[in-house]
Amino acid sequence: MKKKLEKRRQQLEKAKAEGFVIAIKDKKICSDCKEEKDSIEFTLSKSKRDMKVRLNAKCKPCDSKRSLERYHNGGRFSDEQKLEIIERDKCCQYCGTTENLVADHIVAQHICIKDVASKVSNGQALCVPCNTAKRDRILIESIRDSVGAKEFKRMLKPEYLMLLVEGKYKRRTATIGKRTFNEIVFTEKPVEQP
Repeated sequence: MKKKLEKRRQQLEKAKAEGFVIAIKDKKICSDCKEEKDSIEFTLSKSKRDMKVRLNAKCKPCDSKRSLERYHNGGRFSDEQKLEIIERDKCCQYCGTTENLVADHIVAQHICIKDVASKVSNGQALCVPCNTAKRDRILIESIRDSVGAKEFKRMLKPEYLMLLVEGKYKRRTATIGKRTFNEIVFTEKPVEQP
């Protein structure tokens, strides 16, 4: 624990020297497991937009679990795929800017079956602020306009498809960039299929 605290202290000192404001508390509730944990259990996140250092939303174990799921579901886009997506779209699909573009998964990796998430057809160019705001949201209009309903259903893990079929979700409005979307929010955690 002492090593962790010393490493965190060094990270914060370095961030301060770079001009960042430290905006963290001693304890935080993980957005995934909903447990209150010491701040040391969360990785740091630097935002160049407002020059603040914060704690990530998920604790390290939950974040590691998500990374592992993403890896097993097709991993990240290759550099060639990223370039192809950005050259195809030419601008952020949500706000229209041509600055700081990245390749984003339209259907989030963690809800896709193995090896289907990181295909060019499931990619879109977004600027960094829009990509950060989108996170792993399921946005109906993005899916309908790019992937299509049939392909979307084929991409989903069975446990997420079951939640959709059983109506265990709600819709809410989400505004990202210059666009407003209908977002699907599951009302229950999926039960993994054997």
